[in-house]
Amino acid sequence: MRREPEAMDGLRGLAAFGFALGLWLALTPLGGAAARLGLAGDFILLASGFICARAHGAALARGEAVGRFLVSRIMRFLPLNAAVLALLLLAATLSGPIGADEGRAFLASLALIEVLVPGVEGWAPGGWLMAAEAQLSALFAAFCLLGLFSGWMGRAALLILALGAIGARAALPLPPFEDQAARIFAAFMLGALLHAPLASERGRKALRRLKGKLGGRAGGALELWALSSALAFLAFAPLGLAPFAPLAFAPALLLSLTRKGAAARALCRPLPQALGRAVWPLVMAPALLAQPAAAFAAAGGERAALALLFATPAAMLLILALAAIFRRYVEAPTQAAMWAWLDRALPAPARR
Repeated sequence: MRREPEAMDGLRGLAAFGFALGLWLALTPLGGAAARLGLAGDFILLASGFICARAHGAALARGEAVGRFLVSRIMRFLPLNAAVLALLLLAATLSGPIGADEGRAFLASLALIEVLVPGVEGWAPGGWLMAAEAQLSALFAAFCLLGLFSGWMGRAALLILALGAIGARAALPLPPFEDQAARIFAAFMLGALLHAPLASERGRKALRRLKGKLGGRAGGALELWALSSALAFLAFAPLGLAPFAPLAFAPALLLSLTRKGAAARALCRPLPQALGRAVWPLVMAPALLAQPAAAFAAAGGERAALALLFATPAAMLLILALAAIFRRYVEAPTQAAMWAWLDRALPAPARR
């Protein structure tokens, strides 16, 4: 199941690192920066939608390997999620009794349905992102089976729904649950729709021609513009424009494909690719530091929050170490076992 190194993987890895940094900074006086870095989650969902459409969209539209896809999505996330939550449960049990509301939230987090239960605050601060991808993957499969991704009318309807979700978030003060639902729907479905123009040979040739025609420095400058505009949105756009993050990140995703300019080649280097392989461990690892750090900040006030800020480099190194451990000892072996079992129990249909 390994793919050739892609710039998109490096982008996802950097987005996951930024998201993890934002989760830590939320405990410090830099709450505004944390909110901005949280928008990296929109890029992760955008790329996830694109990858799902590219890898599984055609087969799902034909009604092939639906069970295999759904089981793979659950098994993709469940072991890592369960490992992190088990450690959090152990820490919570040692610190005192667990209330009914906390138990309900734990079960929702364990079942990856916290984004479906209003009022539930997941145990892992980044767990909603993993749950969102699991739920949106199932919705994506349903839309494929209904033929919505097969023709331009269905894709146009989905585009209108995604843009409507963005518009509603920007124009209306939606309640938190509805706002999150609109956010994850818009980001994932826009990512899946981005693949539609590239599904045909004509679309792939058009993108290759665009980057190839510009070529050399000009093609690299186009990639650099897309990446710079995404970073500029992340750093400087008013938080009121946060609903438009998937649209701002879309050019960076598309222009990282096909012919590689200097920026894309840099994203294919070992470090961004290593981060790309550990996207979900990076998203989940901060959960192990969040509770003790939050308790320390609550007990010590402003001085404690400032101390956490100065401890950011050490905290990020620890998060990277935890992510590497989860990747090596939980995610990688369970993924290998999952695909081996699926190949026996639910083999992929033979390609014609």
